[in-house]
Amino acid sequence: MLISDVKSKPKGEIISGSYGIKSINKNKARDDRYYLLIELSDKTGTISLFYWGDKKEESVSIYTSLESNDVITISDALVDSWVSAEHRALKLELTPESITKLDEGEYDLADLIPDTKRCKDEMFVYVTLKKDEIDNPHLKSLMDKIFSDTSLMQQFKTAPASIMIHHAHASGLLEHTWEVLNYCEKIIEIHPTLDKDLLYAGAILHDIGKVNTYVASITIDNSREGMLLEHLYLGCDLVSKYVSDITGFPDDLHNKLRHIILSHHGQPGMGAVVRPAIPEAAAVHSADMMGSQIVQYINAIESYEGSDFKTKRIFPLDTKMYVE
Repeated sequence: MLISDVKSKPKGEIISGSYGIKSINKNKARDDRYYLLIELSDKTGTISLFYWGDKKEESVSIYTSLESNDVITISDALVDSWVSAEHRALKLELTPESITKLDEGEYDLADLIPDTKRCKDEMFVYVTLKKDEIDNPHLKSLMDKIFSDTSLMQQFKTAPASIMIHHAHASGLLEHTWEVLNYCEKIIEIHPTLDKDLLYAGAILHDIGKVNTYVASITIDNSREGMLLEHLYLGCDLVSKYVSDITGFPDDLHNKLRHIILSHHGQPGMGAVVRPAIPEAAAVHSADMMGSQIVQYINAIESYEGSDFKTKRIFPLDTKMYVE
């Protein structure tokens, strides 16, 4: 049973299903009983699973055989509530047979990782057409080199754009880039004095470092590089490697392109290395913010499970959401 279906079930119903493990933690309650808190996920969302033991740590010994990114089948889990009546959770009785770890080949990865709802081919064609509109010979050479790297483009088409904030699904990077480019196309219509070639190149490459930032297997998580270096540095590093193979690429143009990548979060408190110092960087930053924030609002409304006219405070947006 999909998690989206589980969340609609009434308290007390018994369900079974196969899910990926996002995280698993052993805890001790105030009455000294041990329990596991397992965050489960599939392509429709996440849900908490509580596995209760007793006052002996061995009672949750199944913990030693499970870890993040495992896939499990759970049997006879009880639909319960957590935090409030509107927030569903699952609860298992003390029977180790209720959890079965699945081996690769016993599950379909497409059932576990959410995917974009848009057409991937159409989005990639649009991005490619915008790339082909670049006239600057240096930027054109750079973009052609990048797009001719079939391995990189496969990563670009399939990578997520984040772990959970926005576009946290397969092909999320492509979808977010498609959105940012669409916004930038409108910006250049309103402000034709901007450097279109630099703007389009910056929009396409602003998040290119995310191809190496995240790992999408059973769940989406940071890669080792992503955790240590993050996508702004990784994006600049990737672009610089391709630039180094182009004879006569102007230093100032290289710096402006890297500046767009390093400043597209707007301000240091939001992850930017520097604030936008050229109009093209300001445009990419604005487009990036629109693309990420509007999607967060839409996702919050679509995933709301309560009965009130407003959500609880959504931390990335620092606001509540009106849902009626």
